[in-house]
Amino acid sequence: MQRPSDIDRCGSPTAKPSSGGRIPGLDGLRAFAVLAVVWHHALPGYSGIPISHNGFLGVDMFFALSGFLITTLLLQEQRATGAISLLGFYIRRSLRIFPLYYAVLIVMSLFFVVSKKSSNAAAFFQELPWHVSYLSNWVSLKSMMSLTWSLSTEEQFYLFWPPLFAWLGVRAVWPLILFLGFNQGINFGLFDTAFSRMGLQVEALPLLQITFTPILLGVLLACGLQTKFFQRVTDKLPSWCLLVALALTLLISNIPGDIRGAPRLLFHISVVSLIAFIVLTPNTVIVRALEWKPFIHIGKVSYGIYLFHMLILYGVQRILAPITEKYPIALFLVSTTICVILATVSYEYFEKPFMNSKGNLLRWATRYFARSKSKSNVTP
Repeated sequence: MQRPSDIDRCGSPTAKPSSGGRIPGLDGLRAFAVLAVVWHHALPGYSGIPISHNGFLGVDMFFALSGFLITTLLLQEQRATGAISLLGFYIRRSLRIFPLYYAVLIVMSLFFVVSKKSSNAAAFFQELPWHVSYLSNWVSLKSMMSLTWSLSTEEQFYLFWPPLFAWLGVRAVWPLILFLGFNQGINFGLFDTAFSRMGLQVEALPLLQITFTPILLGVLLACGLQTKFFQRVTDKLPSWCLLVALALTLLISNIPGDIRGAPRLLFHISVVSLIAFIVLTPNTVIVRALEWKPFIHIGKVSYGIYLFHMLILYGVQRILAPITEKYPIALFLVSTTICVILATVSYEYFEKPFMNSKGNLLRWATRYFARSKSKSNVTP
């Protein structure tokens, strides 16, 4: 078993991680998720091909991966040490997420100060407090950094789920199941009238979207993989189930128009199934294709790609307007290339130093809290 401190974005109790604790097939899936999001913001899609309009579903894939991987990390740590270090968890997450996130917000702020004529400047500065506080999913966003709503959703998941799991153990899944039911009530429109009376629009407020569902399903998958019943069932499943899960995911992604309701729920279930079979059947052709080195690399640096892509799209569109207007696909291809290069440099020379410092910071924080506790126990 991998030591929890060696797992980046978590490993799996059943798959064999590569050196560094990653699962290559899931990195490949993450690559397709981030490319779908860039595509969604770069192109309007093609007539007659509904899937080309539904790149936003890449965010749902990110959420499912996050719920599964983070929970697996917690389960591995609990099995290895008998407990969960919340201090260690939050130090690892903070060093992985905060430095680049706030660096991008600083760069964007400077950019809009310089280019005050930009139509995005006023909206960005109006929304900045929500971005900084990771509460941007509580408001309707209009600036090019509106993508931070998804990062806020994940941070709120990180804030509540690990302490709940450390406190209740696997019994913590029951509150999640109740919340999942409420989330699906939103998905199927059961609360639309009540929200309207409160002046809330489901479509305009990210908090009222159903994106907590894939996170929760990812959590339930990670917990399920630990049970003997789940292991007995999955041991009997043939490897072609992965192909079925992939086909179902693509089929639902190609449904035209609004996919709210049953199609969205089925998409989430199919994505979680896809994650499960990638983990459980690592030697299949599909998983080996996902483990192609370019896919693994894009998945590894996907966080940077996600944070950079709106600004890059904006810049490329302005500079190459004559070309991108004639050949819209050029906007996606050029922007993606720049994003991958920039995210690679960021990962190697900016993000990695912070991630590598987690051991020293954890030791310092542990000693600090130990000293504080000993002082508080001294009788005056």
